[in-house]
Amino acid sequence: MRQKLSAAVLFALTAVLSLAARAFTADGFTSGMSPSDLASVAASRSLEAWEHSDGIFAVGKRSESRVDGTFTFCDSKLFAYNRVLDFDVEYFQTVQRFLAEFGQPNRLTTEEQPWPGPGGGYVRSVQLLWTRGDDRVTLSVIPEGRDGRGALRHNRSATVSYLSRTRCSAKQFAKP
Repeated sequence: MRQKLSAAVLFALTAVLSLAARAFTADGFTSGMSPSDLASVAASRSLEAWEHSDGIFAVGKRSESRVDGTFTFCDSKLFAYNRVLDFDVEYFQTVQRFLAEFGQPNRLTTEEQPWPGPGGGYVRSVQLLWTRGDDRVTLSVIPEGRDGRGALRHNRSATVSYLSRTRCSAKQFAKP
């Protein structure tokens, strides 16, 4: 009886640890955390968390119009976290860290969207996508854009997005 109980406890512990291993943790935020957990982490960094729209929260300093990240909740559980990277300071180091942590990306995609601004043209971006268990990490970069005369149309930018598979993220996981 004792061996059966020990085996059952070991199985349950392994299952729980496997589920925990699937949750993303990034910058101190973990998928599955509640909005109050998010507010606590933000407060510990002298930041504030506020609901921007239904189920989407921002963390930063409202008085400075500063948003450090956006967080999406479903059933009061965090399932998506996005933030802008400083291209000059963070992008290269983030690529290196992700390659070391996740290996080569599962997918590399490019996107071209019409530029409605002066001079027309396109905004082109590159996304590196890693999947691990029920999580998806996407690193996107938009190079600096210039018009046909060399004038700056838009600055380069980079973002990182973390997404956990839930019923609320099914549409995002269906996309490449």
